[in-house]
Formats: sequence, C-alpha cells, structure tokens
Amino acid sequence: MKLTFNCQQSGNCCKKYTGTIIASPGDIKRWHAAGRKDILAKVRIHKSNATTIIGGEFCEDPHSNAEQTQCPFVDMKKGKALCSIHDVKPDACKAFPYDKEGNIRSDVMNECDGIISV
Repeated sequence: MKLTFNCQQSGNCCKKYTGTIIASPGDIKRWHAAGRKDILAKVRIHKSNATTIIGGEFCEDPHSNAEQTQCPFVDMKKGKALCSIHDVKPDACKAFPYDKEGNIRSDVMNECDGIISV
C-alpha cells in the first residue's frame, strides 16, 4: 500500500500543529529579504547568540506565552482553509505531511483527511 497526499483544505494541520509550526533560519532570512514584516511580527525568533538566528515558531503574539488555537495565517473562506502567505509559507508547511525521507509522517497518518492510499 502506497500513501499519497492531496490537500483537502480542511485546516486541521493549521490548527493542530500550531505552536510547532517551525520557521527555519532560511525562512526568516527570506522574509527579512522580502520585507515581510507582517510575517515576522508573528514569529517568535530563536537565536543562539545576539545575532545568529537558529529558527523560530509561528504564534499570534511572539511576546506572549498564550497557547494558540491555529496558525495566524490561515483564513477560513467558504469552508476551506486558505494560507494567506502561501507564496512564501515556511519550509515546514511546504513539506507537510512528509518527513525528511519523503515518507508521510507517522504522527499524522491517521489524522489528516488528505492522506489516501493508492
């Protein structure tokens, strides 16, 4: 049995994995270069020292420890979840639901309605 993914735009992943939507150092660099302050305002940036960015995570307010209910960039329209930053979304979102080896992640296999067997 081979598994494949066809996004159903349910928004479940944008809600369930909130707080763990990771921004890579490359994502952050790309958003800085593009002048995307709107995105950077929603990223808690982690540094290994004063200048070296090691990554970040999406949150509604980077200065708060309040738990998030969904990605701050998901918009629900007509029952479909749309990514308002789709053209520059984080690498982690681009790769979802695949792991580094190109396999569907086992932790989402039974939870994502877009995963089908072929």
